[in-house]
Amino acid sequence: RTESQRIHGSWRRLPSFDALRRELAALRRHPRARPFPPAPLQFPGGPLVLTPLTSYEALAHEGRTMQHCAATYGGRVVHEQDSYLYRLDGAVRGTVLIRRLRRQWRVAELLGRGNAPFAAEVWDAVRQLVAEAQWR
Repeated sequence: RTESQRIHGSWRRLPSFDALRRELAALRRHPRARPFPPAPLQFPGGPLVLTPLTSYEALAHEGRTMQHCAATYGGRVVHEQDSYLYRLDGAVRGTVLIRRLRRQWRVAELLGRGNAPFAAEVWDAVRQLVAEAQWR
């Protein structure tokens, strides 16, 4: 069972309304209690492929693989819903963080293994992909 199922399943056994209120407060604080939202943008294949990281587990795996802090964004993706992370594959390998600013998604971070920076050409190509994906 998932953590969310465990928490939801415990509600039936609560002895009082106060216990329910405490459980609900704990659930709101629990970072994995809410499901991961769907990816805001979809990208076609090409020389650079952006694949959405659609779970806490995917973020953790990306963070371990790329040796950076992708896993720490789960709460922001789920609760704030103003950020989303994508795996970048193809000519280069990296992680892309997009953020919603003034109703548009923009590239906020583009990081390689161990937070290595990318050349301006890669940034431009990823920004172009994100801009085009918003108008599909």
